[in-house]
Amino acid sequence: MNYNVRIAIFLILVVALSAIVSCATYKPYGQKVNWVSLCELPNYVGDTVFVTASYSGMEEYWSLWDKDCVGFNVELETTSSTISDEHLDSLMNLVRTKYYQYYLKLDIRGVFSNEDEFYGHLGTNTGVFKALGFGRVKLKRVR
Repeated sequence: MNYNVRIAIFLILVVALSAIVSCATYKPYGQKVNWVSLCELPNYVGDTVFVTASYSGMEEYWSLWDKDCVGFNVELETTSSTISDEHLDSLMNLVRTKYYQYYLKLDIRGVFSNEDEFYGHLGTNTGVFKALGFGRVKLKRVR
């Protein structure tokens, strides 16, 4: 194999591996923020973390959930500043009005809390995830 081809393959592998490693943590303003699964949130109470979770519900029963964490639902707390993007706002409104057709898959940066005994309507959620910002947002069809 040609020397230049070997170097090119080596550089591609290095870039690919560094991309995989960099996906595990994010450092805003020098602070390390971990990606954690929704199931792991109780281990990170009060810490700023990233999670990927589904968001759905109906009427007053809304939560973040993950198919790998059956029975572990988390209230999503947002403010007008965390949902300042018009596209995100329109997707949230679409899901809330057509909850029987759609849900959202969200990458969210925020802080988990479970200090109170009950969260959500009638205490159906385990804790609250206070959103500090949103990453990727995907509209999914209910099947």
